[in-house]
Formats: sequence, structure tokens, C-alpha cells
Amino acid sequence: MKWNPQNPGLYKVNFDEALFPHSGDAELGVIIRDEKCECRAWRSIRIPHVRNAELAEALAAGEHWKHA
Repeated sequence: MKWNPQNPGLYKVNFDEALFPHSGDAELGVIIRDEKCECRAWRSIRIPHVRNAELAEALAAGEHWKHA
């Protein structure tokens, strides 16, 4: 997967999650980049007791809206 620059004045938001089945934790990551591919903001958090990948992905999507 290759990063493609945005139009000037726009930002690109990417988010992802990792689920750790043995502990039930999820790690959520969000990064916001500008048209020059420069990081404008990022965040990584661990959330305990996430039961499945769909929930972890939804939490990651919600987290990106808090910081966009």
C-alpha cells in the first residue's frame, strides 16, 4: 500500500487496530497527515477487554474522529 498525497488544505486520516486474543486487549492507532505527508497528529492507545476485531475496528474509527 502506498501513501498518496492529498490536495492542498486537506488531511488524510488512517486508523488501525491490533487485537491481542490472549489478553483481550486491543491497540488502536490513528495518524493524520497533510498534503506533504507530514504527520499533523497521531495517537496510540491500548483498550482492555475488547471481545472481537469488529469492536476494536469500530473503536479505532471512533478514536480518529476525536483527534481529526
